[in-house]
This record gives sequence, structure tokens and C-alpha cells, in this order.
Amino acid sequence: DFPKSVSELKRFFAFVYPDIKLDGVFAVNYSLLEDLIDVLAHVETGGQTYTKHTLFSLMEYHVNNIDRRNEKALSERKKILSFLFHRLLEKMAFSPLRWRQLSDVIVEHLNTKNIQLYFEDPGLQRVVYEKGWSGAWPQKVKADVLFESDFLAVVEGNFGGMKSDRYIKRDVQYFLRIVRNPETGLLEGRVRLTLDFFHSGSYNIPLSGNYKGYLRVYVPKGSRLVAGP
Repeated sequence: DFPKSVSELKRFFAFVYPDIKLDGVFAVNYSLLEDLIDVLAHVETGGQTYTKHTLFSLMEYHVNNIDRRNEKALSERKKILSFLFHRLLEKMAFSPLRWRQLSDVIVEHLNTKNIQLYFEDPGLQRVVYEKGWSGAWPQKVKADVLFESDFLAVVEGNFGGMKSDRYIKRDVQYFLRIVRNPETGLLEGRVRLTLDFFHSGSYNIPLSGNYKGYLRVYVPKGSRLVAGP
């Protein structure tokens, strides 16, 4: 639930920057950067040309090709992200003929939850919640309604570091059928969930080592695990 996660992020942020007041918090998946750069063809910064197909490898090279005994170099190794992001915003602003394409990409990523938004302003937060862009999970289900809405969240955490999850292909199959409980006579929803994960990387690809992490599945409150097909 993104709004609940934001409360923790804000608390951590306040420890480091106690004098800065946040207006909001955005979560963005890396794939958005690739798709925005794809619309613009390329972005140049620091003497390098970044395209959708070279972005990952060049970023990883800059972040990791440092002297790790040098404290300054270690602490500043991700500054390239800031430079690239500002250059990307600049090029987007000065590419009016591509604004519609860029807008379509952003809306697509909002709808597929690759961007999640939180605003301190209640009015703005209500708008993103109504559009389904807030990352908020449903909290209440009406007791007198068979199905107000269905709900499933498959949550992963990559604990192994590196970038192994970039090479993980996921197949989530969710089957729902309505049956009548022979004991109570009430209609019930029976669900079968199948999760398949495939690692498409190899040891010859940088940062594609073994994938280590956890997997959690969240379902509507009151659901119970039953045996059988």
C-alpha cells in the first residue's frame, strides 16, 4: 500500500533533511525512463549518448566502475542519475512535437502502476486516488455484497542486490469461479492462483546472478486457504 509506505519514507527523509517540507512522493519504475528515452530517440549527458537499448548497461558501468576504496567516489557514484534525469526533463520540455507521445507513455505507466503518486494536498491526493494512481489498496468490503470487487497483489522483494530481477520473467494466472457452499447454501468465490518465474539471464551477463528474495500474495480480507483443485 503506497500511501502507508510513504509515511515511512517521509520519516526516514526527515532524519536526513529535517528542514525540507515535502509536497509529495513519487515512485517510478526504471522502465519508464527507457520508454521516455525511446520516444526522444536518445539523451546526451556527460559525453555519453543514452538510448533505450544502452541505458541500462551504461548506467551500470558508471555506477560500478569506481574505486570502492575512495569514499567520495563511492558516495557520489549515483550522481549520474541526477544529471541524466535533469537532461531528460530538459529535452522533454523542448520537444513539443513529441509531447502527445510522451504524455501517452506517462499515462500508460500510471495505469500499469509503474508510477505511483502521493500528494500532501488532499485535493490532489483525492484525484490520483480516484484515477487509481495512488497505489492505495482497498481497505473495506461490504458484508452484504457477494463481490464488491476482487483483489490480488503479488509482492516481491529483491534481497540479493545486483540487478537479477531485470532478467526475471513472470507469469501470473488467476482463475475465479463461483460455487455454492453445500453446507451453508451460500455462493462463494473459489480462486486458483499459479505463479511461474523464469530467469532469462546467464552468468555471462553482468549483474544477472542468482535471484534471492521473498514473495508475498495479498488477497481480500476474510479469504481462507482451501485444499483441492
